[in-house]
Amino acid sequence: MRQILTNLIGNAIKFTDSGEITVFVIPRSHHNDAYELEFQINDTGPGIPADRLENIFEQFSRADETLSRRHEGTGLGLAISRHLVEMMGGKVWAESTVGVGSRFHFTIKTRQANGKLKPFLHTNIPEIIGKRLLVVENNPASSQAMQDVCHGWGASVDTASTAADAISRLAIGKPYDIALIESNLPGDAPLELAKYIRQRFSKQELPLILIAPPMTATPKKRCANSTTCTLPSR
Repeated sequence: MRQILTNLIGNAIKFTDSGEITVFVIPRSHHNDAYELEFQINDTGPGIPADRLENIFEQFSRADETLSRRHEGTGLGLAISRHLVEMMGGKVWAESTVGVGSRFHFTIKTRQANGKLKPFLHTNIPEIIGKRLLVVENNPASSQAMQDVCHGWGASVDTASTAADAISRLAIGKPYDIALIESNLPGDAPLELAKYIRQRFSKQELPLILIAPPMTATPKKRCANSTTCTLPSR
């Protein structure tokens, strides 16, 4: 599993100059303790032409020699990944749109683990259960990830992609228990939204959490008077 993900994610990073790379794991089916899982690795790279996509997993096959020459590598990563996936009883395939990006899929068959496992995330947090959260995030993948985690904790979540959208939700009187704001919103949007919230709600009435890169001090300082705390972003 580690080798397959290393190959596919490494390949996505190699050819993605801008945008993002996301990884999803989706349960396809299960019977008793047997599961089939599908992994998706998405990138916003140059994409692969349709006439070359079919053979992309063949040994020494490359989608674009011009792009390949810009990067090191033997071109064996996809062929090795296919071999490993098939050894595990799964299959691998790819979808792509030139100029938009690519999505690589693979499936594996596995069984439910026995024994006591310590989950990475708590399944619920009593203080969050039943609370209404407002998440303001303009990156769809990050917004969905936060929404999924908060739902897993038992919270009800509304999302907004802009400060204006968030303000409109607050203006109509929707009650929220916590607001989370991404510091990378365009321009002064995080600061303006934080000011708007503080003009109408105290920190006790509506705690405001700023989500900011760990090494970036500017948004934290500018919003310090309005926020309750800061969480590190991806």
